[in-house]
Amino acid sequence: MTYKFSGILTSDFYIEEGIDLKDIYSIRKIDSPFKGSGIYLPMYSDRDPNEEEIIKIVNSVGLSKSDNWLFINYICWAGRIDYVYAYLNSCGKITGPVEESDLNKTSDLFVNIMEGFGVPKEKALDFKPFYRGFWNE
Repeated sequence: MTYKFSGILTSDFYIEEGIDLKDIYSIRKIDSPFKGSGIYLPMYSDRDPNEEEIIKIVNSVGLSKSDNWLFINYICWAGRIDYVYAYLNSCGKITGPVEESDLNKTSDLFVNIMEGFGVPKEKALDFKPFYRGFWNE
């Protein structure tokens, strides 16, 4: 069964409660492999947003105060990573989008993105927030 995650992760900022959740399915605190928050955005599971759309969400939830966040569209099938699309804000510098669907390259790109975000390879390939059910989906 296919698993899709579309959302924003931040490792240096907790998203405060009381924000407008109109287009956001779930916000979760993340304790491992980093301390931070995640926002599940299923409205992007079938299309890749542009940077302007991502920045709008980042600003609406207060992440503009964060120097380290990642937007990622991630699709896998039975453990194999099928598709990755991402923007990374590292030290206040946004890079992206990066995109890959070649099955010979998706895992390497995913690991590189996650390492750029601060998650080591062994944790990236066993990333608890990408377990089915973590976001109450």
